[in-house]
Amino acid sequence: MRRRSTESIVGVLLLVLALLAGSVWISAEHLRTHAVLASRGVQASAAIEEVRHPGYRELGYVRLRLLDGSSIRTEVSHWPAGIAVDDVVQVSYDPGNPGRAVIHGTPPVDSTVVATVVAMVLVGALTAWYVPVAVPVLGERLGLWLRTRPRPDEPRARRPLQRAARRIWVGVGDVARRQGAGRGLVFFVLLPLLVTGLGAAATVPAVQRLVALETRGTTSEAVVVGSAWGSTGGLVLTVELADGSRATIWNWDGVPRAGDVVDVVHDPAAPGIAAIAGARIWGATEWTLAGLALLGTLTSVTLAPAAIAGIVRRRGDPVDDRAP
Repeated sequence: MRRRSTESIVGVLLLVLALLAGSVWISAEHLRTHAVLASRGVQASAAIEEVRHPGYRELGYVRLRLLDGSSIRTEVSHWPAGIAVDDVVQVSYDPGNPGRAVIHGTPPVDSTVVATVVAMVLVGALTAWYVPVAVPVLGERLGLWLRTRPRPDEPRARRPLQRAARRIWVGVGDVARRQGAGRGLVFFVLLPLLVTGLGAAATVPAVQRLVALETRGTTSEAVVVGSAWGSTGGLVLTVELADGSRATIWNWDGVPRAGDVVDVVHDPAAPGIAAIAGARIWGATEWTLAGLALLGTLTSVTLAPAAIAGIVRRRGDPVDDRAP
């Protein structure tokens, strides 16, 4: 392998592993859907509400509504040719997760599945070639970095944690400096701030809903109007309160059907904010977004100052080659 910077090796390695993980997950979910439906699938009629063909910027899907009186809506990413809006088709779905569904007549292998399998094989071959080459190089450089003696001007009494923090600070600054002002600011300043902003923008409303329900929540009965499901579980549950207003709920247990009466906790000042009584208010999505906001904040306050310090350092100063 030609000598490359450590950050380039790490970047390529992470990209290859991410592509491999995505391809494997998509293929495994496709196979799992057919296995689950073969063991406990239920057949029903469904009306096609929307057909979105795949394009350059998005994947295609078919949105359908079960005609068994449940008012359950779901989307499928594979479907037989020739179907159109308002068609009535037969489907098999998982009663425990109606989002896992297949329209009868759908070929088990279509162009999307073939493309995913081909991508998985190619990325897997690239991983098998690159990982054995990259990992020893990274191990060697990490070992050299850990064995490097402290700087001459570094106090001997400095604690190991302080030495490690200084090495990270200097290393990030040197990497940002080698990347140049533009790329350094993008990777170490703008990108962490963007992640923080997106995570906070989605987390703050979720926190406000949580606080409103905890402080002003009132328990009452509501009637299920309908629900939307995805392959990984429920997406949106719509209920109608006693005053006729409707609320949307993102986390619930079981499979509520249209007409079911459920106990909900809602904010009288904003009836649209509601949750199923006794169910978790925050789900995996909310916790993931909160984690991204926290990660972005920690990255911004630690890496960004180090990167800026390295970028503004005088050009005549030597670059610390001992940083990883």
